[in-house]
Amino acid sequence: MSELDLYKFVTGHNIEYHWIDDDVILFVPVSLCDQWIELLGHQVMDEEGIECIMKYKYFCFHMKEICDYFGIWELKNVFEEDTK
Repeated sequence: MSELDLYKFVTGHNIEYHWIDDDVILFVPVSLCDQWIELLGHQVMDEEGIECIMKYKYFCFHMKEICDYFGIWELKNVFEEDTK
């Protein structure tokens, strides 16, 4: 996944997110889980998988660790600091 791929996914689907200190919490609707998994790729799901919090109709992901895995070092390039 590239920085641009993630940006297009988030903005194209108008996905809600919030900044918490130096991390972003991304709220992926259940209806987009297949596309989210495809974006991340199967290798991310191998071994330990990805930690998330399951809520009613969406999953919450801490994006700093996921972005670090993909070499996306500047969260501000993907997520605007003004939260949605």
